[in-house]
Amino acid sequence: MKSSIILGTDDDLTRDGYGPLLEIVQIADQIGTDIVTVPEHLAMSSNQDEFIRRYGDSPPVDLTTRFTEPMVFMGAVAALTKRITLGTSVIVTPIRPALLMAKQMAVLDYLSGGRTSFGLGAGWQKEEFDAVNMPYKGRHRHLFEQIEAMRALWSEAPASYHGEFINFDGLHCQPFPAQGRDIPLQLGIQANDKNIARMADLGAGWVPMAEAGKIPNMIEPINKLRAAYQERGRDIAELEVATFIEFFFDDDGRPDLEKSLELVPQYKEIGVTTLIIAPSAYAPTLKEYPAVLERIERALKG
Repeated sequence: MKSSIILGTDDDLTRDGYGPLLEIVQIADQIGTDIVTVPEHLAMSSNQDEFIRRYGDSPPVDLTTRFTEPMVFMGAVAALTKRITLGTSVIVTPIRPALLMAKQMAVLDYLSGGRTSFGLGAGWQKEEFDAVNMPYKGRHRHLFEQIEAMRALWSEAPASYHGEFINFDGLHCQPFPAQGRDIPLQLGIQANDKNIARMADLGAGWVPMAEAGKIPNMIEPINKLRAAYQERGRDIAELEVATFIEFFFDDDGRPDLEKSLELVPQYKEIGVTTLIIAPSAYAPTLKEYPAVLERIERALKG
């Protein structure tokens, strides 16, 4: 099972810049962490009604969160690391033109020697779409088209694509990614039957979000994804399921990493391939990160 860390951008470590995050990534690269990801929003609206409607009792998103721009940040990470895979959990793709996103991802993959794997999402914040004049309605169809268009741009020159949202002819967009058209992509969307079929068609994996990421809730969707892959002649060994590890508190109200890691065998059993963990929850200062990252590696690979 692969280990993926998601870097917190709303804690004291980033108060004066992203330097500490870059230090953490270099530590993770040396220790053996497989993947580093960042959360993403271009901006946050003061209107949090949709977030509360979707996620219930979850606290509203902190409007002061210092979100990185993933491609800019991961370019710096690529230059400072040798082996760790660079990713997102997740990037809101339909607020970006497909051509721009294809170029950014291809250059990052080319720059890093093929060390990329991206979580993509359709978004939930209408104000973010409105601010960049992109359609909110139909954003899931737009997301699926973006993947098809990007795979064309990553493998054909000239490339053409015609869809409901994206249309172009005869474009040369190089360099191609080091991994070619099949950069690993996982979708942070609901795993209903329609979306499962599209994930299998596109050769994309799944990043279950919120309650969907709890072990009992993932069993049926993962089995359906495997079946859909097989029906299309795809190798189920290529199916990536990356989920956030379940979070617990101890009796003193502190985050309990050991209790979370006790679930690792169950995640493996149901077909999860990557566990995403926020080490900042367990390492309040920079000096504590090595021990936390080493503990995660032992649990997932020991």
